[in-house]
Amino acid sequence: MSLDLKNNRFLLAWAIVATMGCAGLFIWSLREKAPQSIPGAESPAAIHIARPLVIWVYGAEAQNINLILSDFRKSFPNEDVRIVGKSWGEYPGPLLASLPSKEQPDLIQIGSTWVAPLVESGLLLALDDNIRTSIVRGDRMISEAWELYRADSAQVAIPWYLDLRALYYRSDLVPDPPKSWDDLRGIARRLRVDVNGDGRKDRYGLSCGFGDVNNFLSVFWSSNGSLDRLDGKELETAFDRFVGIFKDEIAAFGPYEETRDPEAILALGYTPMMISGPWNIRLMQADYPWLSDSWSTAALPRYERRVSFVGGSGWAIPKGARNPEGAWNFIEYMSNVNRQTEWFQISGDLPANKEAWEKEVMTAPVLAGFREALTEINYPPVDSRWSETERKWGAILKDAIDGRMNRSQALAGFRAAAEWIQTR
Repeated sequence: MSLDLKNNRFLLAWAIVATMGCAGLFIWSLREKAPQSIPGAESPAAIHIARPLVIWVYGAEAQNINLILSDFRKSFPNEDVRIVGKSWGEYPGPLLASLPSKEQPDLIQIGSTWVAPLVESGLLLALDDNIRTSIVRGDRMISEAWELYRADSAQVAIPWYLDLRALYYRSDLVPDPPKSWDDLRGIARRLRVDVNGDGRKDRYGLSCGFGDVNNFLSVFWSSNGSLDRLDGKELETAFDRFVGIFKDEIAAFGPYEETRDPEAILALGYTPMMISGPWNIRLMQADYPWLSDSWSTAALPRYERRVSFVGGSGWAIPKGARNPEGAWNFIEYMSNVNRQTEWFQISGDLPANKEAWEKEVMTAPVLAGFREALTEINYPPVDSRWSETERKWGAILKDAIDGRMNRSQALAGFRAAAEWIQTR
């Protein structure tokens, strides 16, 4: 073989190897620079690279939310939705602050009392720019729920569902639910029973949660109280009214009562009336279907007014989100009227979108009390200091009802724990 032929073959082989190497580098470069969504991705020949959309979801919602995601995945096939279940005991602030950027969630479910501390820590994006061009607007939401997620004059989260208070009652034992607290007291006294004569009631008229500050707030606001004005008679009146429910043996209290299943004692008639939130609806329907015609809800009884506490849960985008566009698409999806009613049917959570309340599914008799509650609702300050005040008020209520603290001490404790509200 001649030297020229050998050289030609060598050069040909080298050219082939070089060409293959360049092709490999070119393909690798395409992968690195490929757009996150490519037009025509539905074609079998098209390249489709889904981008992660990491969502932290809390409590039972994390178990149920996949039941409502099919349409979202169809509408946004380029979003790889990843639900991360969290416990309500896991306040997200420290974790968000410590996570490296590559592990940050794109969207988080937050409780309404988390808004202020998360904003003060600089962890949430303001959403006002998104809202300006969106179907998600304040005038389409329950106004008080919308305000719950405002801080520093910015909308930092979008309400998802509501927590309200209403009166559950056994309609076979309480045919006409009480309109006033005097009516409730009269009914409750008639329903009390001491079966064995040991001086301990074997059946009470009402379950109320004796350390539940949100129930107390409903009584306080209904007594014309205002958290900006705690030095007047309204706080004293509300305190006497709430504590009197337990002192007069209208409602059961104590450590034993705290451990009892609220749905069970309502279903068994141990307490034929109960003040609670919407989460009991699905539990009653699931655990006691044979009682479906024997219980319902009514609005809270009236004092001077009839006001319900409102709280709930919303959606917020952390500042470290890598996919804020996908997160906002998800917020819009979950805020849709039909999606809100669909979620209610799955979970029993009450819609924050006021248009959803006009749908037929939201006219069910068991929702009567919560529908009426919407006519006047209120909420505590959107301030990180409120959580500590709420904790102290709950302890004071328990001590006062148990007799470990007298009236003067309790009222002084209330005012001291909330002094910051008067001076802000």
